[in-house]
Amino acid sequence: MALFSDILAIFRRYLHGDAILSGWIAEFDGALREEGSELVFTLPGLFEFSVSHGLLSDPDIQYPQFRAALYQNPTNTEVNAMGGNLRIYANAGKVDASLYALTRPSPGTDASVTRTD
Repeated sequence: MALFSDILAIFRRYLHGDAILSGWIAEFDGALREEGSELVFTLPGLFEFSVSHGLLSDPDIQYPQFRAALYQNPTNTEVNAMGGNLRIYANAGKVDASLYALTRPSPGTDASVTRTD
């Protein structure tokens, strides 16, 4: 469960406009980028980003465990509760090749007021 919490913490930081995280995203040379109010990524790209910046509690986590944590937990429900939206951005027919997008709520909307827990 700690791994899932780590992943949600990354999403929460993005949704709240964390400046340090945004800087890391801008400098990242992988399959993760920011497009407007969306974080666009492949699952392997999100994993590589998370590992390279020490965002996972367990440094020995492998990609299959990371992917399983996303799919075996209520990821969309949790992201929605934070005011965000997680969707398929471009379906490549394979989970690892598809692009996903985490969308921030529009400023000034009810959805932009999110839980902090």
